[in-house]
Amino acid sequence: MKKKAMSMIAKVSIIVAVVAIIAIIIFVPFPVSQVPENGGSQEPAGNETISAGNGTGTAGNNASTYNNTESIESCTYAEPEISEQASFSWHNLTFNTKTKDNTTTYSTTLKFEERNGLQSIVTYISLRKNPLAIENVSAGITKMPLNNTYVSYDNSAIQCDETMLAAAELSYFLGLMGLDVKQASTSSSDLSHPDPERVKTCADANENTTVIVLQSKACRPEIKEEGNCMVIDGGKCKTLSAVERAILNLVEVGISEGAIKQA
Repeated sequence: MKKKAMSMIAKVSIIVAVVAIIAIIIFVPFPVSQVPENGGSQEPAGNETISAGNGTGTAGNNASTYNNTESIESCTYAEPEISEQASFSWHNLTFNTKTKDNTTTYSTTLKFEERNGLQSIVTYISLRKNPLAIENVSAGITKMPLNNTYVSYDNSAIQCDETMLAAAELSYFLGLMGLDVKQASTSSSDLSHPDPERVKTCADANENTTVIVLQSKACRPEIKEEGNCMVIDGGKCKTLSAVERAILNLVEVGISEGAIKQA
């Protein structure tokens, strides 16, 4: 049990360290002039520093809890096979497909207008999942996170192989929005040095603070909004699908509010 607890602490520490590095990269100025106007193949600053597997890992025995009242069939989640195209449209956004070293990414160029006092930037966001393939992930975010935002990792998500890459992508995107993001856990048992300020759940969200909980408890990936709390649930360890669908959901909200534009 002690060894397992240390393993969870180590995973949380690694995730926080990776996210911290991404945060440093994000706030290095990225001039608009560095981005090709024709939607070329240049990637966002820091994109090549993230290394992860194909996102096909499985969770440990205690990784997820499922609703036993639902049948196995109703809990089944499968992403449709999408024919690859060099470019395609998703919700009026143009995505370009790129394959490098057997890894395919889907990128779109955005202008982040409102960044909490920071200079606006034009840059790419790159996803590992085809937006058309994760269209059926339920996403219910209706407002942008507040400047004071916590991303809190639940033990159920920490055990999933996809979580490190998903956490890095989420932190990168929130940084592009200019948010002051802090890392936390939903339980003090996952922290090497228990600190009440690093334990956050939806109960801690209020008019001044957004809490984003990353977990893997539902039957299938889903994103819910509860006041100023956003719950990104990876279902059966489909953490990357859930996080990238949440990012797309936030892009839609940002566009509707004028904070983000297609470049």
